[in-house]
Amino acid sequence: MPDSPPAPVTAEDIAEIIRAFPFDDYGMDDVDIALHDDPETQEWVPALAAAVMALLADRWTPPPPGDRREQLPDRILALVDVPAYTSTACELADLLAAAAAAHPEHAGELHEWAARLRARCRANNKYTGALCASPNHPEAAGE
Repeated sequence: MPDSPPAPVTAEDIAEIIRAFPFDDYGMDDVDIALHDDPETQEWVPALAAAVMALLADRWTPPPPGDRREQLPDRILALVDVPAYTSTACELADLLAAAAAAHPEHAGELHEWAARLRARCRANNKYTGALCASPNHPEAAGE
């Protein structure tokens, strides 16, 4: 793992990459000139960046809670006693929170990692559909 959680990529990050791209190296001199002479008036840059962000989000978003693509059939689930489910992300986040209490000098970084893991919780068991029982989810806290 890296030393600290990587910052999430934003549409502005992508827009900066677009603005810095050497379009003139690819025969697109007019685009390169427009970006360098008047970068803030190029409204297509944020629009393209937003489109890239949407594509990335679509590629990396886990199936929503209750998605049945990988779940066992109800008739099979009815034959087993399905235990309460806590995602591995939430389990590890809880361990990091406990470590923060034991190591206050690292509490800030440990809480950052815990928050990142909780944000990436799968939310539902992909095989049983059971929702993550972690009390750290806003819906679990009644928020």
